[in-house]
Amino acid sequence: MIFTRNLNLSIVIHRLIFAGLINLIPLGSAGQYGGKKNMYTGYTAINEGLEKSRSILGQSIDKIYYDLTLKYQTEGDVFLSKFNLGMNIRDTTQKLITYINELKVLLIAKCEDLKRYEIEAQDTIISLKYLKNYDDCITPSEIIYGTLNSKPKAGPFSAVELVQKLNHFQQTVDSVFVDNTTTNSLDNHLGYTTRHQWKSGGFKNKPLAAVITLLSKLQLDIKLQEVYIINHLINATE
Repeated sequence: MIFTRNLNLSIVIHRLIFAGLINLIPLGSAGQYGGKKNMYTGYTAINEGLEKSRSILGQSIDKIYYDLTLKYQTEGDVFLSKFNLGMNIRDTTQKLITYINELKVLLIAKCEDLKRYEIEAQDTIISLKYLKNYDDCITPSEIIYGTLNSKPKAGPFSAVELVQKLNHFQQTVDSVFVDNTTTNSLDNHLGYTTRHQWKSGGFKNKPLAAVITLLSKLQLDIKLQEVYIINHLINATE
């Protein structure tokens, strides 16, 4: 399919751009590098690009699910199991995206001392350019990891819980594929080293702007994964 080829190309371009830009911006405290304003501007631009890409992708996903439904209506019970898998992927993806949005809202609310309605409207998070405490490295770490260096905290919106939800998403993905090679490539596509970094403290003591941007990157990767999986189900021959 032309759409699939174009999507794969867009994934490659997106990853190259993100990798190139993110490596230009220090992930530590802005004060360490004397480049607070440059860091802020860089993360703001990257995060807005990621959010825009996810919004555009969301519009394409509606068409993909229409195609999935149409194939089920055409082929009937022969395609029922794949249709159900697709619906499960949709629900699991949406729950994970919503959860990460909730985490972003919580982080901004605590760092900026804002109410929810001041941060989020119609699933859109406030732009980083409006934040005052974008370089706060302490509050995000306390929310995600807790205050004990020896052991990350558990519970709502912790690194431990995030990893659990990512693991559940991966298990749902695995239910679609029986080919281990394909599954491994999906692990690499989603960048699942990220989930281990979250659990071990890889983002600890990072500024708010960096944490929000990396969460936006994770959300976009999840949506790209959703598109890949649903296209796979539609085009499956068995």
